[in-house]
Amino acid sequence: MKNPLPLAALISLLTVSTALWLEQPHPLIPNSAPATEYSGERAMSLLNHLLAENLPHPVGSKQNRVIKQRIQAWLDEQGIDHQEQRAWGCNAKRHSCAYVENVIAIIPGQVTGPYVALMAHYDSVPHAVGAGDDMAGVVAVLETARAARAVGGFRHPIMLLITDGEETGLHGAEAFFKQHPLAAQIGVLLNLEGSGTRGASMVLRTSMANAWYMNFFADTAAQPMGSSLADEVFKRMPNDTDFSVSLAAKIPGIDFSFAGERNHYHTPNDNPENLDPRTVQHHGDNLFPLTLQLANADLSTQHDTKVAYLNSFGAWLQWPTHWTPIMYGLAGVLLFWASIRAGGSVQQILLASVVLPLSTLIIGGMLVHLCMALLSAINGVTVPWPAYLWPQRLIVLSGTTLPALLCGRWLAERFALDTLLVAGWLGVWLLTLPVLLVMPDAAAMLMPQLLLAATLLSLANCLGRYPALKAGLFLGTLAVAALFLPTALLLEQTQGYGLVVTVWPWVGLYVICLLGFLRGPALIASTRLVGAALLTGLVAASVLPVYSEHRPQHLNVLYIQDTDASKALLHIETEGQVPPAMLEASPFQPDAGQAVPWSSTPIPFLAPVANVHLPAPTVDVVESRTIKDERQVRLRLSSQRHAWRLRLYLPASAAIKSATVDGVKLSLPSYEQENSPSYTGLLFYGTQNHDVIVNLTLASTEPVTGFLVDSSPSLPDIANGLIKARPSEALPVHSGDRSTVFTKVAF
Repeated sequence: MKNPLPLAALISLLTVSTALWLEQPHPLIPNSAPATEYSGERAMSLLNHLLAENLPHPVGSKQNRVIKQRIQAWLDEQGIDHQEQRAWGCNAKRHSCAYVENVIAIIPGQVTGPYVALMAHYDSVPHAVGAGDDMAGVVAVLETARAARAVGGFRHPIMLLITDGEETGLHGAEAFFKQHPLAAQIGVLLNLEGSGTRGASMVLRTSMANAWYMNFFADTAAQPMGSSLADEVFKRMPNDTDFSVSLAAKIPGIDFSFAGERNHYHTPNDNPENLDPRTVQHHGDNLFPLTLQLANADLSTQHDTKVAYLNSFGAWLQWPTHWTPIMYGLAGVLLFWASIRAGGSVQQILLASVVLPLSTLIIGGMLVHLCMALLSAINGVTVPWPAYLWPQRLIVLSGTTLPALLCGRWLAERFALDTLLVAGWLGVWLLTLPVLLVMPDAAAMLMPQLLLAATLLSLANCLGRYPALKAGLFLGTLAVAALFLPTALLLEQTQGYGLVVTVWPWVGLYVICLLGFLRGPALIASTRLVGAALLTGLVAASVLPVYSEHRPQHLNVLYIQDTDASKALLHIETEGQVPPAMLEASPFQPDAGQAVPWSSTPIPFLAPVANVHLPAPTVDVVESRTIKDERQVRLRLSSQRHAWRLRLYLPASAAIKSATVDGVKLSLPSYEQENSPSYTGLLFYGTQNHDVIVNLTLASTEPVTGFLVDSSPSLPDIANGLIKARPSEALPVHSGDRSTVFTKVAF
């Protein structure tokens, strides 16, 4: 091949385009489909009914109860028996509790157990309607239940577990799996989650020995998607789902989720209008046939095999995890044999397989991070999902590729194409080793490409007398390498440019395998083109708006009231620059200051305002007694304004040994986990209509002075000017706009 670069670019483009086309979601099945089929359109109709008011419904709110009652009414219409669990659920990891109202429904089977459980949560965060997170999962569970009843004849009963309080810390799942007797009777569990408003329903993670139910999934799903890589990524993220609680309970199962348009996650943009119905259809395409298969399987059989899995180029691949090191070793043998056949010297092979791949990856990554740092300095913030994604994509793709192109002529003069191709894949093989040792499930993502490329290279280097066939096999290795690029797009979609370090390495692996093709007359023009693309990406990302109404800035407004000092503050909570109109709307101090007495951490964007005298929360000592050197105290915590959240901050001198809420143990954080080393906080949600009765055991008998704080997702009128000044390209996120009132308490 005298001029391989244009052909290599064409092959790469065709491969990536075909891979993305094969992963396009299936069309929506209409309402008119037979009753025995899952219909995404039926599920969307139910979702619009459940969210008729288009309002948020956090745990404990009146709207959350409306949603729950509509779910119960739907179950009644379908003739599905159900019950309600009302309890305090506590999360040890998050050191918090919430009063939850779970809905548990049973579709009987031919035997009484074990159950096939389908789980989703119906609560939302305080400022999001929660169409994607997680009403899409709820209606997929309900539509699956309706269709399964229409099919009938299954062996095992099906449980519908619609949990509450997931958003505050998986509290509904904690209450069910730790307190409800039916939890012990679950044989397998399928959980549905959402993080955004579109995208494929993918296997996010699995539990225990997964081969037996993943085999069913592979056989039944019309469009199975996911990878073991996601499990490894999820372990290192702060996010969580109810599936973690069932995982801790050692219940086998699958956690499904989607993660497209993640800028909408936990914002008012998570609404039915933005939710892609095809995502709801894909949820059901995964859930419905798998549920039927599992309901007729032998759930009592013990299994001990775990599989690795991924989808690529429209195909679903899975194999026992103990095969992964064998696949790695086989790929290595084939690549080393191919390197011998390629004819390069030992020094050339070592240089081209170790130094060149590492330097290409490192220099390309450094260039990408340098460009992103420059953008962050220009824009004042790094936005994970900006209004326009294409400039960042240009930066990552061209920034990772440009260093290799600049070395192309030097490479072509010193290395034959055969040598560089084999050495490039040997470099990928060597880079995979630490991944295999540290994150074996992530390494599985590389095994099919490594094995296939090693096989093609071994064949190619045996075909010296057939140059056309040999060239075709070489180009085939590039097509295999191009399959790294959809993974980069997937990580862009799920992790964003705040974690660009998860995106560019996949582009770098492709570039390493491209090194051999960087030769010929087109090299100079290609280098100039990629350099221009990098410059274009930088300029465009600098001048184009960072935010839009579709992908807004995440910005919360807080009213903070110190009841005892009769003082109040307004605070803007955001990353990056505050819109100038908002800074002008209130007298913000130029320097960061202290907003609350239990934390010494200074925060910016504080403005003193008039105290509107919202009623403060109260503490009543129900009982107090001293036993030896310990003090046992029973407290009633109340929000006089029916706030969503209560938090009791106690000093280190209180020496809390244990805390329980309604008999449920509350895990205590260490002081290092708090904002201040001198206070620890006990956190309670769903307190709009529920007092908190907390029992404390203190190692000290001395009087205790602390702070009681309540927060509600609403603001007093004094914040109206600030809210009006917030541009349409900014929306609240997570806990959102809120008023916080605190007072000193003693007992």
